[in-house]
Amino acid sequence: MKNKFVFFTIILCALCFVFSAPQAVQVSKTADTAAAAKSMALSSARRDAFEAIVGEKIPISDKELVNLVESEVIENEKVSATSYTAEIFVEMNRTAVNNWLEKNNIQTIYRAPVVSTDRAAVIFESVGGLNKWTVIEQAARTSGADLRISSISDGKISATMRANAQSAFVAAIRSNGINVSDYNGILTVR
Repeated sequence: MKNKFVFFTIILCALCFVFSAPQAVQVSKTADTAAAAKSMALSSARRDAFEAIVGEKIPISDKELVNLVESEVIENEKVSATSYTAEIFVEMNRTAVNNWLEKNNIQTIYRAPVVSTDRAAVIFESVGGLNKWTVIEQAARTSGADLRISSISDGKISATMRANAQSAFVAAIRSNGINVSDYNGILTVR
């Protein structure tokens, strides 16, 4: 019975999570000038990242989107007189997104984990089924990570863990052949 409950919980959560780590967006825009094309590309990347986080298309102005961005990184930039192409990594500010959703009375299943000083964020991508998740859960228990799932969707799980157990947790999952990386303090497990 316990296994059925765990499996059902994982399936149910998989229907309702949205990933909150930086979203990489490949953009290519053309306009009258390169500056206008770059502006359009940045706007498009922000909108794509926001929609990836909230899991749906929600009307929001470009000005509001700018206020929800935590950071942006631009790579592989190519500029001509009238076009702009780049890979843009956009990280949304979890607290700002949550506040914006509440302020605008928008009901969505998404609520990004807001991490306190004693908790660390962790994102699980492509968990790879129940067997891999069982290994991750075991690593969390043995390392004392106190893993708390915030949300799950499209095979991605957002959670928090005890910050002082992060090193032990990383060592435990790596010893089982699971990849983990640290992006600005957010662990990403693949």
